[in-house]
Amino acid sequence: MSPPEDGQPNQRVRAAWKLHLVGGLGILVCVIALTIETVRAVDGNGLSWVYVVEWPILGGFGAYLWRQLLRDYSGERPSREAVISALEAASRSSDGLTATEEAIDCD
Repeated sequence: MSPPEDGQPNQRVRAAWKLHLVGGLGILVCVIALTIETVRAVDGNGLSWVYVVEWPILGGFGAYLWRQLLRDYSGERPSREAVISALEAASRSSDGLTATEEAIDCD
């Protein structure tokens, strides 16, 4: 799913809500699974201790992906084409860092 164009604010808002819904549900599933596995581990199931460690890792990875997707949709991150053109400009320039910052519009 690619980010909507700038001229389509309703689609952009809908896409952001979908990302929040899916991301929030994913985190909620990880929290519920962590709770269940913690109870099972405390009750004596030794294998559940592995899942007690695994679910927070999966939840953290899900939160990371959620954040990355939101950054893609918000336009906070420069496009791939902008980065490639900036790197090409930097390789042709004597002062590569300044050319890269100007091409990506960094502050």
